[in-house]
Amino acid sequence: HGNLGGPDEVDEPAGPRYTEIRLSRAGAFALAAERGELPRLPIGLINGDLNAGGTSPPFEPTAIARAVERAGADTGAGDAELIELVGPPSFPTACSVEGDITALAAGEPADLRLSARVSIEADRKPVQIVISHLPYRIGLEAVASSIQNRAMDRETFAHRNHALNDRLGIPLTDMTDESTAAEVRLVCSVKNGADAKLCRDRILETWPVTIKVAAQLARPLPALVRALVDDPTTQSRAIAALLAER
Repeated sequence: HGNLGGPDEVDEPAGPRYTEIRLSRAGAFALAAERGELPRLPIGLINGDLNAGGTSPPFEPTAIARAVERAGADTGAGDAELIELVGPPSFPTACSVEGDITALAAGEPADLRLSARVSIEADRKPVQIVISHLPYRIGLEAVASSIQNRAMDRETFAHRNHALNDRLGIPLTDMTDESTAAEVRLVCSVKNGADAKLCRDRILETWPVTIKVAAQLARPLPALVRALVDDPTTQSRAIAALLAER
């Protein structure tokens, strides 16, 4: 409870004395593991360290937990199976992730493309393009401002350079923030007669609707998973509790 800060770091969090936090069941297990009361849990691999200036992306908690559970239950589990169980990186905002996931899993440098989810709602008049699930650590204000600049530039330089306008401009007439506390939802109205798919593609190619992140794991992913395997019996109970909380 309290002001925990905004996703784009513009809104700074309040001081600790104004914030109350209660551990979840998974958090209690993680803390017990750090104190040595339980085997190691895959919290570090789940969280990654991009937030601290590192290069390790986060992964889906349940997928990591199941991969560690599998590696502990069967020492013969192959690299390909563990990589498939983990899957691609998964960010808290549920943005789309593309890139050389094979290179990342091998411990090699990989550029990831993080994109907001951009969809067309053709049943509304005018046609609407909805932007949600923003890239990690990108705020709604930055996205709205960038799109608005391209939409406004279309009108500004249309009479000066029609070719540039046709190549870069986004034919929008309005933009509305319909976000709630639980969901980001930026709604753009497409100009009558304009190609909605073209608008969507140009929005997707606009920074920071899509951003690039340089990623590299400290070691190949299967090795990181196996390094977390401890006492299978005790650890399986802790991981089962983590999975149950999901």
